[in-house]
Amino acid sequence: MKRTFADLHLRVNPKDQKATQAVINKAAMLGYKVIAIDLFPEIPSQDIEIIKNFCKDVNLDFVTRVNIRPRAQNDLLGMLRRLRRKFELICVQCENKDIARSAAKDRRVDLVNFPQL
Repeated sequence: MKRTFADLHLRVNPKDQKATQAVINKAAMLGYKVIAIDLFPEIPSQDIEIIKNFCKDVNLDFVTRVNIRPRAQNDLLGMLRRLRRKFELICVQCENKDIARSAAKDRRVDLVNFPQL
């Protein structure tokens, strides 16, 4: 069975298409099969389509990902309701215990990230 490598946290500026394409080409050259680029919640769908086309050209699977940093539990629930249909991976950056507990219980959250001490 052949191994599949994935990078789920690429950080590029989606507005800089040349740099984004260079990173995608480098990931394909290194042998990755799946990549996820950290996007912001208000990104236009045209930018996502451009990135998907770059990935399709080099035979990579593209996963849309967003990091959210809610301030309260109600903010978390509202963000999840709004963003779940648009993004495939949702990462919650937990600033306190209440948000961490809510994020861990919710099925719409894929990744939980804690700040470094």
